[in-house]
Amino acid sequence: ALQKEGTATGYQESLEMISEEAGAMRGLIDRLLTLARVDSGTEPTRSGEINLRALVTDLASDAEVLCQEKGLQFKLGQLEDLAVKGDEAKLKVMFLGLLDNAVIHTPPGGTVCFSFDRCDTMAKVIIRDTGIGIPPEHLPHIFERFYRVDKARSRAQGGAGLGLAISKDIAESHGGRIEAESAVGEGSTFSVALPLLEQT
Repeated sequence: ALQKEGTATGYQESLEMISEEAGAMRGLIDRLLTLARVDSGTEPTRSGEINLRALVTDLASDAEVLCQEKGLQFKLGQLEDLAVKGDEAKLKVMFLGLLDNAVIHTPPGGTVCFSFDRCDTMAKVIIRDTGIGIPPEHLPHIFERFYRVDKARSRAQGGAGLGLAISKDIAESHGGRIEAESAVGEGSTFSVALPLLEQT
C-alpha cells in the first residue's frame, strides 16, 4: 500500500487485510503462549464447581449465532444438572474451539449438534457435525501440535494446528480425555469426558 499512491478504497481494503492478518497473528501468539505455560507448569488454573448445564446453555447461544451466519442448523440436546470441578474459562475455550471447528468444516445446509450426558462417573460432552469429515489416516494425529489435515485450507483460514492440541491439554488437565470419530463426507464427533464432581 505504501509503495504506490492509491485510492481511498484501495487503502481501506489494505487496512482491512492488515487488521485481519494482525488478528490471526494475535490468536496464534495467544495459543503458543498457552502451550508454553502448560509445558512449563505455569498456566494459571482457577478451580471451582461448575454447573455443566449452565455452561453448555451459555455456549449454545454463541454456537447458534455461528451456525446461523453460515447457514447451518444448530441442535442442542437434552441437558441435566451435572457438576464438574475445573476452570470455567478454560473449559469455555475448549468447547468454543471445538464448536468453531465444527462450523468451519461443515458446508452450508449441514448440522452441528451440542449435547452432554452422564457416563458412570464422567460427564460426556459431545459435539457432532455433518461436515466434510477427517480421512482415517489423519485421525490418529489430529491432537498433535501443528498437525493440519488440509494444510492449504487451514492456512487460508488462519489455522496453525494448535486448537485441538490445546483442547486435549485442557481436557487432560481436568482429569478428563477427548476423543474423535469421523467419516469422510459424513461428519465428525468430538467427545470430551470430564470427571463428575462428587456430591457430599
